[in-house]
Parts: sequence; C-alpha cells; structure tokens
Amino acid sequence: MPTLESATYRFNPALELVVFDRLEPGLQLRLASLTRDPSFYGVILPVGRHAAAATAKAADRESALLLLTLRTPGPIPAYARRLLGPDAWHTITGLVLDGVLEIESAGVFRSGPDAISAMGLDEYDGGADDSPPHGHIAQLSIAALRHASALPIDDVAVLAGRLYRFNSLPLSPANAAPAVPATDLTRLGLATPAVATALDRVWTCTATGADGEWLCWSAAERWESADGTRGTCKLYVSPAPAAIPEAFAATVAAATAHQALAFKAGAGPYGLLRPDKLVIYFRHRDHLYAAAAALTDALAGAPAHGVPFTAGITPDGMISWAADPPAHAGVIGGAASESWRSWLTTQLAAALIAGRTTGPHAPDQADPVRFALRRAAALRIDPKTWIPADTVWRSGAT
Repeated sequence: MPTLESATYRFNPALELVVFDRLEPGLQLRLASLTRDPSFYGVILPVGRHAAAATAKAADRESALLLLTLRTPGPIPAYARRLLGPDAWHTITGLVLDGVLEIESAGVFRSGPDAISAMGLDEYDGGADDSPPHGHIAQLSIAALRHASALPIDDVAVLAGRLYRFNSLPLSPANAAPAVPATDLTRLGLATPAVATALDRVWTCTATGADGEWLCWSAAERWESADGTRGTCKLYVSPAPAAIPEAFAATVAAATAHQALAFKAGAGPYGLLRPDKLVIYFRHRDHLYAAAAALTDALAGAPAHGVPFTAGITPDGMISWAADPPAHAGVIGGAASESWRSWLTTQLAAALIAGRTTGPHAPDQADPVRFALRRAAALRIDPKTWIPADTVWRSGAT
C-alpha cells in the first residue's frame, strides 16, 4: 500500500480554490453562514463554475494550505501529516475518493473509484463487506443506498434529497397522525397536563422553516449560555404514527429532565410522517445518553419508524443519535449544509454517482453502493452502525 510519504498527490486541476471574498455576490450570500467559523477560508469549485453552490466544498485555512501546496504534485507534506495526526490516512483517502486530490499510479493521476487500486484499497473495505448491518436503522440505510443507486439521477443535490427523505411515509388514512400545533396540545392527546405545564414553564415554542413544517421549543437560559462555535449532538425519537402522542410526551419529559438545549417536532400534514419527526438537541453527549436511556424505558414496546443514516441506540430504530458539525470542519461536501444527515447524504449521493460513471480502474464500478460504503468508512463512519468516530467533528459535543 502506498504511504502518505511515498505516494505522489496533486490538487485536482479540474477544481479551483476560491477565497470567500472573491466569490460572486450571490454565492457569498448563499454561503454566508460558513463565515461564522473563524477558520473558514473559501470553497472548492469546478473550474469556471463559481456560481454552482450545490457543487461547492468548504475549506478551512489548514485544508486550503494543503491544497495550494499540492498544486505542485508531491507527497503529503510533513506538517500536514503532523497536523492530521492519526486521522491523516483517512482524511487524505477521503479527499482522493471525493476527487479533490488525485494520486499518481503508473504515470497517471487518479481519483474517485478509479483510485482504489492505486491507494491499495482493493482489499480494504472499512466495513463495506457482505456481512449484515447491525440493527433496523443500519438496514434502512443500506436499503436507502440501494434504492438511490437505481434511480436515473445524476444531480448530487437531487439524489441526496432522495436519500435524506427515504423511509418517509405517504399521507394516507392508515398513516394518519395528529399534527402538532402550537396550541391545544392537550386536546389532541399530544401532551398530558403535566407535560403541558413543563412546556409552559421551561420551553418557548416557535414555528420554523418553510410553511412552518417544524415546531421548535428552546430553553432560553440553556440556549443563550451555549457556545455557538461548538457543535451540538442530537437525539432522534422516531415513533410510528400510532405512537406519536406517547413519544411526544416522553420527548418533552426527557428534554426537560436532561438539560436539552431545544427540541422540535414535525408539523403540518407531512411533518410527522418523516422519519426524523422528533429531535432533541444537546450540548453534551452524556446528557444525550441519559435522555436516551429514559426514552428507551418510556417507549419500550411502542411501534417504531426509524431514521436512516443515524447511529441506532435501540435495535428497533426508535432512538438514534448524530452529532452536528460546527459551522465548518475541514473540507466538507455540500457547503451550505449544516446538519449531520444533510451533509452525509450529500457525500453518499456523490459517491453513488461517481461509482456508476468511472473508468476501468474502479473495482466497485458495478456496485456504487459498495463504493459509497467505502466512502463512509473513509469519513470515519462505521457503515455497519453509522456511528461516527469521535474525531469526525472538531466539536465540543462530548
């Protein structure tokens, strides 16, 4: 296997790194949220396509220095290997699989699936083997990838949207569930008097998103005292429609008792039919685990739904978690994305498309799902469980 010290890499000449200030104004406006992170430098774009926000990848200053250095082909510099530490191999592998960097093999620079042999990854699957995934959510995630790989879609953003929405239920009499309005929760059976009292005492409710598809509750003192530069971790509660009232009450109780920053519930005719219908936000992961334990006990035996591309806590998919990144982390896909699932589905959609359209040096050419799982493994995400390594995000959500 080539090493970071011995192999020759280069910044893909089909891409360019553009400092934020030199982006065209419309793209600056669409990506303005990234500037909240003081380490943010600019974005990686296809040459000559400065306006293509959907294809942008954000880069921090350290990543930018590496890419600018590798405009001249060579090994990964010693400073970068020291900076990346034990994650260096995974990080560089991910950049090559994403097509940001290329690796030289027999006088030809390769990236994406074409680089698997050049990087010595033929025998490495990072968990992308044929053994079954662990738990209902992991099985849903594989089913989502297989479904998306068969769709005749070559637009990353569109395909990512299909992955993101996988396992949503159709609106039908069988799936009818009460919407969650901002008022009169008790009348609809979504809050007992005790839960309604907790909502009034601790939480402030607001509608958010287009057409108010979410209702959000925040605890003002906790939210205002949080460090906005640190990422949050989130707990998903995913009941089947019949169990939504029970799950909503349990969600309010767990969020109240275990120092949640905020929580939200889907609203409107489709909000509670999406798998990620109840989400609780935490600053610290020990608070998340305590809330998860309480919810596991409270909802034992209730029918579950399941949120793909999250890390399962209960085998049935009722409770799972993920860790949102800070505003920016290294080189990331989907520069305008801020959530775990939107970021990850963008990465996986790009991998599925790349896995279908590469040349003869790609051993996974006939199996884009397998390439997508390799890509997840290079991101330090276990494709058997979808649990991210602690080093995936440079965040304080510990």
